[in-house]
Amino acid sequence: MKKKILLSLVLAASVTFLFAQEYSLTPTVISTAGHFNSAGGYSLSGTIGELAVTTLDPGGSYILTQGFQQPFAVGVNPGFDDLGMDWSVNAYPNPVSDFLNIRFNIENPVDFNIEIIDLTGKKLWIRNYPGIMPQEVISIDLSRYVRGVYMLRISTPDQKVNKIYKIQKF
Repeated sequence: MKKKILLSLVLAASVTFLFAQEYSLTPTVISTAGHFNSAGGYSLSGTIGELAVTTLDPGGSYILTQGFQQPFAVGVNPGFDDLGMDWSVNAYPNPVSDFLNIRFNIENPVDFNIEIIDLTGKKLWIRNYPGIMPQEVISIDLSRYVRGVYMLRISTPDQKVNKIYKIQKF
């Protein structure tokens, strides 16, 4: 009986010692894609499509997060002026359930590559469209994809133009 009591006390002390250790958590990015870096007292984090609440660290280490960390138009290659024209794209409806329509607001026919990418970076759908005409509308069937957030990437074959849009599938 004494052995059982002694064994129970040793086991309880061991468990208490294990859980009494000090743990510290470092800031991390919790999302399907992203990263966190810090240096010189400053930190920088980026995610794809993650919602963050407004936060300001009262300790004075300048931690501030607000809204989506990436805007609707995620990236624009500064070389797009090489086309010698001003252009834009309208993707609708967004959110989409079946067909996503893409209207090209361009002045002259241009070749474009269109990709649908999931948040892990996997390219789910890739097409090359030679000679897209001004105001042309291209429809993409997204009905076979599960609910979630996807990226619509539109680029020229030489990659001088690269625009990425966030698409919500429901």
